[in-house]
Amino acid sequence: TSRCCPSRASFLTGMNSHNTGVISNHPDFDVLDRHPSFVDALDQAGYDTAYIGKWHLPNPGAEPVRGFDHWVSYEGPGKHFDQSFNVDGEMRASTGHQADVLVDYALEFMAQERERPFCLIVAFKNPHVPLTPAVPFAGSIDPASVQLPASMDDDPASLNGFYARLVTSDDSRHAIEDREAFKAEVAHYNELVLSVDAGVGRLFDALEASEQLDQTALLFTTDNGQLLGEHGLQQKGI
Repeated sequence: TSRCCPSRASFLTGMNSHNTGVISNHPDFDVLDRHPSFVDALDQAGYDTAYIGKWHLPNPGAEPVRGFDHWVSYEGPGKHFDQSFNVDGEMRASTGHQADVLVDYALEFMAQERERPFCLIVAFKNPHVPLTPAVPFAGSIDPASVQLPASMDDDPASLNGFYARLVTSDDSRHAIEDREAFKAEVAHYNELVLSVDAGVGRLFDALEASEQLDQTALLFTTDNGQLLGEHGLQQKGI
């Protein structure tokens, strides 16, 4: 599902959005009030569970969520810089780029001595808009090096009705008007991805240093993908 909330609800429950009831980015209920999550099962099985990062499901005050023994999050979509976090029920300020701060919290959790297995979810905001990458990655990709997809030049008449309407509409969220400006946006998007790469690398290094890497299953996924010029469109296309 190409939207934040529906995707996250599906990840947690293992059900499609028509079954969770979360079909937009503005659900009026907490999905965990209606459905169990895979974290509930792991928690009941004795795992040490933690959620660190963007939750983006209804959760006033970003309060800790059922099933998680450790909680670091914020309400809504958040921001890339100087994000405040609810840490196990207590609000804390932070400075710097959110992706780096999340990894710091994750490393603290991973470093704790424990006898039981753990489940750690690190939910990066990157590369979500606004496209404001952090040092040292900001400006590291030359927009002139960005290659736009061949489908960028698709004739709108060849597209299905939904995409054709987006391409020919006046909605600047989707149709691309200035290709050079769009290349700069794609460069910033990829620079945000580099922050994720660096953060995941820090987590890998910590697991390796603590001799846990070979005992740990790592799953890498995303709550939605962006159209990066395909069919002349940008963002999520809906």
